[in-house]
Amino acid sequence: MNPERRMPEEQQNADNPYASPPEIAVTFASTTKTRDRFSRGRTFFFVAATIALGLSAFAIVAYLAQVGPGRLPAQVIRFALATFLFVEIYRGQNWARYLMIVFAAGGVLVVATSLFQIDFSETSLLAVCALAFYAICYGIVAAALLSSSVDVFASSQRQKFKKAQDALPRVNPNAFPCPECNYPLSKGAMVCPQCDWRHKDLDFS
Repeated sequence: MNPERRMPEEQQNADNPYASPPEIAVTFASTTKTRDRFSRGRTFFFVAATIALGLSAFAIVAYLAQVGPGRLPAQVIRFALATFLFVEIYRGQNWARYLMIVFAAGGVLVVATSLFQIDFSETSLLAVCALAFYAICYGIVAAALLSSSVDVFASSQRQKFKKAQDALPRVNPNAFPCPECNYPLSKGAMVCPQCDWRHKDLDFS
């Protein structure tokens, strides 16, 4: 037997009373990795939401200062739509996330197109920098929401809200309240177990 031949890793772990079982070690590593991706996805989500909603709010303020309240309802509706989409993303709804990615990518495209069409000789440097800043911010929003870590975060949130919804008491549409104590009774019930009310058909007195 070759003395330099090493024992298999499983045999080494079996001889080591302090070694963790392989399946436990793998499960712990997988759980830790998932937890890290969830935390990272949550961070990406809040970064994207802060940037997108912050830009939308700033656009409303700037529009009011420059143009006036003429198209304020449209600006408010856009902000409300963005808020609604991020609430749905937080609840784990992928359709809202994909829609917001499309909006953010569209914002990058529109701003980039505007930058290429600008006559720099007649446009202030501040306006050019503002447009470039908008394009970068929209790009960050799209990239953050496209992250696989946000997939993990959204999946976890979806399961959490589903469990919370399933835990809510189910209301029987055929139930009716007891005339005496309002205890919910099933359709066709003749006696209330809460106050001992009896239907008139059972009153033989």
